[in-house]
Amino acid sequence: WNSAKKEILQIFKTCYEPSINSAFDMMRVVINQREKPIPAEVTKLLAEAIEMEKANNLENAKEKYQQALLIAPDYAYGYFLQGKFFSRINDYIRAIHSFQQAFKFDTLYLTAYRECYHTFLKQSNFTEVINVYTTALSKGNNYYEVNYNLGIAYLGQADPAKAIHYFQQALALNPKSYRANIQLGLAYQNMKNYQKAREYFNNAISLDPMRQEAIDYLTKLNEIQRASK
Repeated sequence: WNSAKKEILQIFKTCYEPSINSAFDMMRVVINQREKPIPAEVTKLLAEAIEMEKANNLENAKEKYQQALLIAPDYAYGYFLQGKFFSRINDYIRAIHSFQQAFKFDTLYLTAYRECYHTFLKQSNFTEVINVYTTALSKGNNYYEVNYNLGIAYLGQADPAKAIHYFQQALALNPKSYRANIQLGLAYQNMKNYQKAREYFNNAISLDPMRQEAIDYLTKLNEIQRASK
């Protein structure tokens, strides 16, 4: 199982598609459960919670999640499922707490970090967004997705210099990332370093000449430069 988990972590390093990372993260969770089996009663309670939510029986669903986690208080996947439940009913405070518990007990839980990140992002709480992924990095999750999203968060805080650092880290992990080149171009444009902005927009065009986004940004950059003369 260890070799399989190592392969999954290697995929995380360079993968820029969250849905692919989520699928492999679920495989990692399943492997963890094989290595450390969960009591059958917990699995049953979680399945009942999901069915109760489908029937719109939200209070009983909430109770089932709580019962499951009383039996298995360090079960990261249980907290993750509870967090998704709270997120769906717009109870963001409990959702955040659940996701934080998930990555507390499973420090490599990339999907839990992402869900927590998105929940804080809905509230435009960029300080906590940054804290989530800074924690992820400190626990060894030095992946493209983590660095890229930190860059986005620092742009949200109007800190393009720090954003550039993390976008460059993301690009170092995946040099063929169209999106990281675009974001670096935008960050340098915000700092009025138009030469570097042009360089990264052109990099993006080289990676995918048929895609319009970088061409539009480069056109806009030309307009900005003409207006500034």
